[in-house]
Amino acid sequence: MAVSAKNKVIMVTGYSGSGKTELSSMLRDAFKGRVLSIGQEMRSFAKDNGFDGISDFIRHEGAIECFEAARPVILRAADTLYKSGSVIVDGLYEYKLAEWMITGFGGRNCVIVNVFADRSKRIARVTNRIGGGIVNGTREAERKDSVKLIVGVNDVIDKSDFTVDNNTDVKEELRSKSRRVAWCVSNDQ
Repeated sequence: MAVSAKNKVIMVTGYSGSGKTELSSMLRDAFKGRVLSIGQEMRSFAKDNGFDGISDFIRHEGAIECFEAARPVILRAADTLYKSGSVIVDGLYEYKLAEWMITGFGGRNCVIVNVFADRSKRIARVTNRIGGGIVNGTREAERKDSVKLIVGVNDVIDKSDFTVDNNTDVKEELRSKSRRVAWCVSNDQ
């Protein structure tokens, strides 16, 4: 992997509905970088391997096996983006992938940002996203979080350099926090 002192790899982690994608978008703007969506990469990988989607892939192969199989493809995609600037990795849950990125891109070039929101806030966001009732939103959040737990999200969170509290629905507050993270990362704080 090509390593540049100015380019950064910012890995964004957290549970379902915490605001990872929104923060990733804000960090992309702050770094003038590109977002690599782990979810999109996994969906593409699943379809390329004959599955209808991530859930189907995991049901047939197992969560750990799916992430392990997709890891080289995700790393290649990250490396390609990194050659032209900073990369914001949206939705990094797998601990081994985080370790591989830190090793491949260099620890000083990598940062993990955990986006935190209370369970009730996360469930409300997931419920709004899927357009279902609170029971369906709760089930969907729990289903997605169970996969994250299997592949090591808590270990990634434990290794995080920053935690961004996102218990608000005020976008400007999250934007302010994203600018603070960007400043700290850019200045090696």
